[in-house]
Amino acid sequence: QQQQQQQAQQLQQEARAARAQQEQREREALERQRRQQEMEQRQAREREAVRTVLASAPTWRHLHALLASHPEHLGVPELCRMLHRVPALLKGSLLTWRERAELADFLEGAGALLVQQLDVLQAKRRSSAGAEGQPAEREHVVCPDDGVRALEALLSLRYLSSPLMAVLLREVRTSFPLFEAHHFEACLKALAAAGVRPSLSWMTALVESSLPALPTCSLDQLHSLATSLATLEVNPGSDWLVAYLESMHAQQNKGSIGACLDAADALDRPLVTEWLTKLFEQGRSMEGAQKPQPLPAGAQPPASEALQSQPQEEDQQRGMDPAAMPALESIE
Repeated sequence: QQQQQQQAQQLQQEARAARAQQEQREREALERQRRQQEMEQRQAREREAVRTVLASAPTWRHLHALLASHPEHLGVPELCRMLHRVPALLKGSLLTWRERAELADFLEGAGALLVQQLDVLQAKRRSSAGAEGQPAEREHVVCPDDGVRALEALLSLRYLSSPLMAVLLREVRTSFPLFEAHHFEACLKALAAAGVRPSLSWMTALVESSLPALPTCSLDQLHSLATSLATLEVNPGSDWLVAYLESMHAQQNKGSIGACLDAADALDRPLVTEWLTKLFEQGRSMEGAQKPQPLPAGAQPPASEALQSQPQEEDQQRGMDPAAMPALESIE
């Protein structure tokens, strides 16, 4: 009986020790959870402060200080927005030699950090694609807004020889499938303004990716796209131009299409002439099927005939010889 009592006491002691250990583990878990929550809250406040500075920094030096003090809170979106703000903050400024050196250090530091993070993003994208070559995860692709804004900033600053430009062009190309009409317009407009034409494969990918977006473009966006391509001396090809002309024609009741037609004419006059000829022939066929009555004296000719003569009349008014305006050749 005494032995049984000793065993019972030993079991009770072991049970109390086990409960004490369990309670200790629970307290430690709660303490870790509390610390984790506090750290997440602190990081959230710091990220919010970073976003506030990015949006409201009065000078580029404030952005430089932010880069130096909180690089751990600057991801790809934040760095792209930081670069995007620099040209506007520099507008109208006359920098001293010392300030120019500081600005160069700032751009080099921001560019190096962004290149590092974009390379990590590329590695994740390759890993997610797998051996089957499946498309990359959306979260492993740069947001089109961020990529285009950063590209616009670099082109505006003429910061072209840095490693960042090549890496950024690579990432922007990766995000082409996510582009909308205004992304293609902004991208081409910035390249044309800076006189920078990427590689033939890059431009080909942009042209092919923009093809499905043409029907969603406004007349102003269509004109901007064609004008930018002409400035860069890039011939987008017949498929793109025909889709462009069809999108333009579908919006003829929304405004004047003359500027869009002129922009397409600058890219490939023979193709535009052929497209207009087919359009006029379709108009004649429809008029013939309706068996119109002879025109009375003083009546205007059919609209198709008026349209047919319009390009020639406009060229004569501008003093242009259609034969002296060859189409742009494809870039080698």
